[in-house]
Amino acid sequence: MTTLWLIRHSAPTAAFLRESRCYGVFDVPLDYSHFSETAARLRRLLPPTSALIASPRDRCQKLARAIRTIDAAPFITDARIAEMDFGRWENVRWGDVPRTELDAWAADFWGYRAHGGESVFGFVTRVKAALVDAITRQPSDETVWVTHQGVIRSVRALTGEGGLKRLAEVAGIGFGETIELRLDESLVHPIESSWREVAQQFA
Repeated sequence: MTTLWLIRHSAPTAAFLRESRCYGVFDVPLDYSHFSETAARLRRLLPPTSALIASPRDRCQKLARAIRTIDAAPFITDARIAEMDFGRWENVRWGDVPRTELDAWAADFWGYRAHGGESVFGFVTRVKAALVDAITRQPSDETVWVTHQGVIRSVRALTGEGGLKRLAEVAGIGFGETIELRLDESLVHPIESSWREVAQQFA
């Protein structure tokens, strides 16, 4: 069994959050007071011998650097645990995304990518590949991911009761918060059968 710690990056600024913008690959401005508090708490909480893996997004890279002490092993960057790429919706207020585009996404939740970014299917597929590697290939049996809400919800759907057909219902976690999962490969749901079930919900 592998212990996987999932950490959501620290909070953006209150001003940015008030604007309710879409962001995935966009590098958001950080609230550095919350960042410092989060990093200090995680340094105390996390096992020092764990393998630390971070999304390439700036908000995750900064937190990983702050968590990892100078004398510890360096962390690894893995693009597969980056947030979903929303294409031309990035850094656009959700209220300014055309209603027709949001309706088209709702009609094809799994496959839509007319915004020029990723489909949910492509996103979850890469997250699953990283998850299986974390369970089967990491030298440590304790792995920490510094990542994003979408990735965390995907992992919980991939390993939880109901599988990916419940992806839209899976609860997220707050900024800087952590969840701990005990996993082996047998607990990861097959993505193809889940895809058919998800697609039927939005047909």
